[in-house]
Order: sequence, then structure tokens, then C-alpha cells
Amino acid sequence: DLEEILLALADLLKIYSPKNAEVYHVGIDTFAILWPDATQKTVTDFMMNMYEYTVQPLETGQGSFFVTLGLAAAFYPQSSTVEELMTHAEIALHKVKQDKKLKYSIFSPVDMHQLKERVDFEVQISQCIRNNMESFQLYYQPLIEASTGKLAGAEALLRWQTPQGELANPEKVVASLEATDQMGIVGSWILNEAAKQCAKWISKGAPKDFYVHINATADDLIKKDYAKEVMAVIDRYNLSPENILIELTETSFMKNMA
Repeated sequence: DLEEILLALADLLKIYSPKNAEVYHVGIDTFAILWPDATQKTVTDFMMNMYEYTVQPLETGQGSFFVTLGLAAAFYPQSSTVEELMTHAEIALHKVKQDKKLKYSIFSPVDMHQLKERVDFEVQISQCIRNNMESFQLYYQPLIEASTGKLAGAEALLRWQTPQGELANPEKVVASLEATDQMGIVGSWILNEAAKQCAKWISKGAPKDFYVHINATADDLIKKDYAKEVMAVIDRYNLSPENILIELTETSFMKNMA
């Protein structure tokens, strides 16, 4: 039960927060601590300790639960108003959510610049999607049968060209699509384009069992009609099931074991 977990978490924060600090519940699953006279060292030590405390499960009336904390801080007078303190803390927290290796983050002015860069990048990609996938490209990596040395298939790799004509970092593109909840739209486009290209190659003389290798995410596989979508694409281009190989990406698998 979420309410029980939040109450247990609030108790944990009250127990371990400094005596002169106040704990506030500011969002559904968000708490803020107002800490007068805090220093970077005391705040860093506190966030590290809180991270360690949640290695143990939270005990509630409904049972034991493990929680993962995202921890971030902003300081006065670098942030001069209440609104700035909260906004800057949120920006620092977003960094922790984006980078799973980070345990905590303290706001710095550089973060604001990075946030603007990321938002601008997401806006550019969203515009390209609205413009019929303009600037998106599929590159094909040959797949060679090791025993014979013959070409057996090709892996479809998503690339996006920036307005400056450069190819953007693929991981950055995927992260942006996931952050804006547009990976599904682009995934469907990849599936259709790769199948169309496979059919074209076969019509030009490639072996009948030539296949394209398409990366899918865990979110793709749990979509209600994903199998129907794949079969519809196979039928659309008169392909056989062996012409399409769907692979679950390793990063997606690690993020969503279920």
C-alpha cells in the first residue's frame, strides 16, 4: 500500500534528519527537507547515509518493502528564492533519475545549461517525428554466417541526423525518445521500414531466407497487439516469419526484468 510506504519513509526521514531541519511532503512520492546552516559536506554525508539506510527494507503494517531513493540538493544563496531552491533541486534530481549510476546530485549552474540542451534536443526530435520521421535513417549492419562466410542477414540500426548534418549519438537519441514517450512510434516505423527493405533485397535476388534483425524494447513486447503488428508487416510485404528476427535489447531487459 503506497500510503503505508510513504508514512514509513516519512518516519525514516524524521528520525535521521538533523535536529534543526524540517521535513515536508511536497508531492505524491516527493519529500523536501529544509535545512538551515547546511554545508555541502553535511548534506553530502546525509544523502550518502540515507542511501545506505534504504539498503534495508522499510517495515510497514502491510509487510516489508524495498524503496529506491533519488536524492538531490540545492543551496541558498545560489538559489535565492523558495521557487528557485525547489526548481534547482528538481533539476539536480532529474540528473539522478537519468543516470542510474548516480546516488545523489547537488545543483550547479552547469545543470541548467545541460537541461536546456536536452530539452532542445527532444524538441528537435519530436518535430522530426511529426514531419513523417524526417532525418531518421536506418543503417544496416551485415550479419555473416561464420561457418560459410556468406551474408545471412542485416541488423537494422536507428540513426538520426542533426540539423547540422551530423549523426547524433544513438544512445542519446533512444534516451530522448524514451523520455518523451515516443519510442513506440519510432519502433513501429523501424519495423515497417526494415521489413520493406528486406522485401526489396529479396526481390533483387537475395536468398529467400535472408532476414533483418530488429531491436525491440520490453515495452514493445508487452504491448497488447505487438505480435499482430509484426504479422501485419510480414503480410504487407509478402515476407515469411523467418525474414524477421526480433531481439530484446540488453539495456531494456536489465531495466525491466519482468
